[in-house]
Amino acid sequence: MAHEFLVVRVAGLREALDTRALAELDRWRHAVVSDFKKIAPVRTGLLSRRAGDFIIKSGWNTRFVTPVPYASFVNRGTRFMDAQPFMFLAPGRRRELLFIVLRAHQRGVANLLRRKLKIKKLLNVKLTLKL
Repeated sequence: MAHEFLVVRVAGLREALDTRALAELDRWRHAVVSDFKKIAPVRTGLLSRRAGDFIIKSGWNTRFVTPVPYASFVNRGTRFMDAQPFMFLAPGRRRELLFIVLRAHQRGVANLLRRKLKIKKLLNVKLTLKL
């Protein structure tokens, strides 16, 4: 049985997930699944109900899986029908993930500086990135 999945990997990040980043990442994961369900083609409704049913988490990496056997045919198409992709990351979701990673990295650097320099409080430095 072929199941469709989407894997999102964040490579090269050494910082462990702190509780704040973990909560942000979970909210992001559920928003992505919500997007899948909104744009899944509806004929019987099974794809829209089951799209992204399983979220397999491993640190920063995420694998979205749908148990619907024909999902890959709908998502990628066949020689008899055009693809109707529904399991993909919208550009806005990519940007959100980037900001979650950057904020976690910034907190990790700030914590490292606090420990090394034995400083109780650092000045607030805001990180802005335009995409």
